[in-house]
Amino acid sequence: MIRATQSIDRTRNEFSRRSGPQNERGEGVRSMRRIATAAVLAAALVLPSLTAYAQGTPPRPRITSITTSPIPAAATVVDTSAGDPAVSVSLMAPMGPLLANPDGFTLYRIISGPDGNPADCVAEDGCDDIWVPFTVVGAPVSSPDVKGSLSTRPLADGTLQLLFNGWPLYVYTEDGDPGDVLGDQVTDDFGSWAAITIN
Repeated sequence: MIRATQSIDRTRNEFSRRSGPQNERGEGVRSMRRIATAAVLAAALVLPSLTAYAQGTPPRPRITSITTSPIPAAATVVDTSAGDPAVSVSLMAPMGPLLANPDGFTLYRIISGPDGNPADCVAEDGCDDIWVPFTVVGAPVSSPDVKGSLSTRPLADGTLQLLFNGWPLYVYTEDGDPGDVLGDQVTDDFGSWAAITIN
């Protein structure tokens, strides 16, 4: 009986000795599996955002202001040295025929200053940033359909501003495309403005 009891105790001790480390290893394996599963889930959540950014779709910047596109510099000067006309007539319905440059941009004149008296834009600080003097290189030549006289006057930078019937001509920077007439009947800090109708 004593021998049987001792045999049972040895068997239990041997089982505990063998099963203990195996249980510990089993817990370790299960813990590693839980960590791996969590890592896979995290990658599944983060990967689409990283992919979108890599494809060039980062978060949109916040828009703080809207500006108009500047008028092309070529629209503010014309070279007539080859005999090409400096101005022509552009048909703008319902306003009728208007004076325009060769690119079709409407030309304007200042009617009066802010106080109602005659004014000169180039003498006002900042005026020529909005109303750009239309200048000419060469003799002032007009197309046959323009009825009126052309002349020039020198500006401070040495360029020649074109005049029509004595009116200095300007291009309006808000006119983004040929044919626009956004500057007609505009009154701003520099005066009142109008497109030039050709009768």
